[in-house]
Amino acid sequence: MKYGFPFDEITPISCEPLGPDFDDYENTVRNDARGNISSMVLDNIDTLIIFERWDELEYILKYLSDNKQDFFNQDTVVQVFETCIRHLGGLLSAHLLLTDITNKPITLSTKYQPLREISNKYNGFLLDMAHDLGLRLIPSYQTSTTNIPLPRINLAYGLKKVPPKLQRDACTSGVMTPVLEFTLLSRLTGDRQFEYYSQLSFWKLWSSKSALNLLPMTIDPIANQWKDSITGIGASIDSFYEYAAKSAILFNDDYMWTVFKTSYRALLSHSAQGGKGTMIFPNVGIYDGVVFSPWIDSLGAFWSGLQVLTGQLQDAIKTHVVYLKIWDFSI
Repeated sequence: MKYGFPFDEITPISCEPLGPDFDDYENTVRNDARGNISSMVLDNIDTLIIFERWDELEYILKYLSDNKQDFFNQDTVVQVFETCIRHLGGLLSAHLLLTDITNKPITLSTKYQPLREISNKYNGFLLDMAHDLGLRLIPSYQTSTTNIPLPRINLAYGLKKVPPKLQRDACTSGVMTPVLEFTLLSRLTGDRQFEYYSQLSFWKLWSSKSALNLLPMTIDPIANQWKDSITGIGASIDSFYEYAAKSAILFNDDYMWTVFKTSYRALLSHSAQGGKGTMIFPNVGIYDGVVFSPWIDSLGAFWSGLQVLTGQLQDAIKTHVVYLKIWDFSI
């Protein structure tokens, strides 16, 4: 906050504020998660509540409220997936936390009195902002008959200012993960289009799984073709499993739970490797289960937490120890 606000992020060593590359839409590494929309703030409103930073919470809420009208009207090209999970999700979670206190019979200790006062003054504007953002993102789902969303959009001008070559690669996570935030947005606002289109895309991809119940990781949404035939638990597919499980929990959705359990069993059968006390999930072929790469990537470190969340405790111990030892070795 001291060195980065109101920019999207801050560089950790030089402590310089960082936003999108306004001169180059095609700089996706920098631009995908940075839309000149105070990304760090939107992603961490709930963190301010958890850390009990009441003054900063009040300051941020006032800043967002004062600027809400044109906050997302930015001539920036962002990745729909990143914007959904970070910014749309951040707004929705903060809205729910603040309204739970006033709408439910919750008893808070005296140290949380500032939070109750903040909640009493909150008028729901974060949900309005979330709806505005959702309306700017949803056109990526409405462009073709493939039911596969385009991966990027311009927050101010929609699809027309996105270079076409940036729309040819989408990942499984990018297509399937937004179903949670978009479904929640529909349930909270009554605007059903978000749930409708994201569910359509989710089940379209799920229906294309292999006979081993494994999904590839990269797809061309325009050609409606998979671009690889490998799978794993790391980058490009990680949050598919996570959000299928969390959607099942949040919406009490048995179909989503079946997706997670089917995928988990398939990974245990065809990807899991290891000895008595350890387990890793390398990338494997979706048709034959043959190991494609003997390495694991850092994004896969989330897997143990998901295993705990879904009740796979013994498996979680085996995968956690691998990443723990990597951490021990790295320092």
